[in-house]
Amino acid sequence: MRSAKSVVLGVLIFAALIIVAPAQENTITLSGTVTDPTNAAIPGVEIKIRVEKCKCSDCKNPTRCDCCPDQETQTTNNSGSYSFTLPHGIYRIEATAGSRQAHVDVDLSEGSTKIQNFRVRDQDIQVE
Repeated sequence: MRSAKSVVLGVLIFAALIIVAPAQENTITLSGTVTDPTNAAIPGVEIKIRVEKCKCSDCKNPTRCDCCPDQETQTTNNSGSYSFTLPHGIYRIEATAGSRQAHVDVDLSEGSTKIQNFRVRDQDIQVE
């Protein structure tokens, strides 16, 4: 009888730990700043990310996975900064300022942060 109570108590404690413990996510914060040639911040630049290949731990189909967003868009704030929190994967980042545009593919598979800056020039945008 005592053994059955111990088992039930153990199961209840285990269940409580599962409910209370925060879910572990494999995410990376992707952030950066858009500046002009004088290093001044540029607000209002459109930053668009698109998944090229999902690498999240739950992914069954890396080209079409529910845990990676197909596409997200932000505009840089008054400090010229942007920030996304994304599951592990390979993403294309596009920066658009008026008619100028640049893009870069980044692998967000390792670490907890990745910085990708852009510099807007007269004719284009430079990936830094």
